[in-house]
Amino acid sequence: MHNRLHFEEELDLTPLIDVAFLLQIFFMVTATIDMASSITMPSARHGQAPDLTTAVYLTVFRTETGPELYLSNGKRENGPVALDKVAAHVQEGITEGKRLVVIKADRDVASGFVEDVAREASRAEGIERFLVGVVDAP
Repeated sequence: MHNRLHFEEELDLTPLIDVAFLLQIFFMVTATIDMASSITMPSARHGQAPDLTTAVYLTVFRTETGPELYLSNGKRENGPVALDKVAAHVQEGITEGKRLVVIKADRDVASGFVEDVAREASRAEGIERFLVGVVDAP
């Protein structure tokens, strides 16, 4: 008769997990994040600027009542217009041979509204490129 004692060893991971969380909290609290540092972007070595004379322009201005959309190149003329007018305006530009859409927006305009403008513009068929620019409001 064999009388063997079987010990099943289990590794308790609870202390290891506790230490990992404590280390994570320690490094999060003691890390210094320099939010004021600026990043210098390198200049482009290749490529060429788009021909902006063949572009459909959409401009979004910030006002006290909310963003206003104009179907122009940075001017407050013929508008403001509703979002549902964007696709037709862009499609009209495409029929004139314009394949680039440029959206200009004031810095304080909500990015969600600019995305809505881009989404409406993308309903037109034949667009090759989108450019989005942010302008400092006067």
